[in-house]
Amino acid sequence: MLKAIPFQNRGYLLRDALIDYISEFTKAGKPIEGKIENRVTLSNE
Repeated sequence: MLKAIPFQNRGYLLRDALIDYISEFTKAGKPIEGKIENRVTLSNE
């Protein structure tokens, strides 16, 4: 169904990308807001 995508290691971690993204937002004066959306729940079934 999906073609295999070759692995590419560019030495740029997701963590670093998030830090850079948030830094750019705050430099532009945009607030970072979080909210609880209850998308993860515990099921005892």
